[in-house]
Amino acid sequence: MNDEKNKLITEFQQELKSKDDQYVKDLKKMAEDVDLMIERMDEQINNVTKAHREELEEIERAFVAERNDMLELHKKRWEEKMSLRGEKEDEYMNARIKRVDEYEQQLQHLRVQDAEEYNMVKIRLETDVQILEQQLQQMR
Repeated sequence: MNDEKNKLITEFQQELKSKDDQYVKDLKKMAEDVDLMIERMDEQINNVTKAHREELEEIERAFVAERNDMLELHKKRWEEKMSLRGEKEDEYMNARIKRVDEYEQQLQHLRVQDAEEYNMVKIRLETDVQILEQQLQQMR
């Protein structure tokens, strides 16, 4: 009976050792699986980070392109407005010069007209003075 018990104990110890060995193998396998999973997760994190970085760069490029387009559009509008303003200033200056010329011509015409009128009045008055002097001479 002791032999049987010893045999049974030996079997149990062998089975325990076998189970311990299997447990150690399973732990090693699980550790390897965890390491592999961590490695794959790191790869995925790197891939996602790279994808996000590329997407962000693309968004930034699109933003810069849109900004440049807007700047170009506003610059073009500004130049059109400034050109229009320049044209209006030229028109205003030309109209002003034309008005000044017209006013100078009117002034010159009025001067000539006034001078003619003055001369006519002067001649008439001188004639009147002569007539009055003659009448005075006749009265004396």
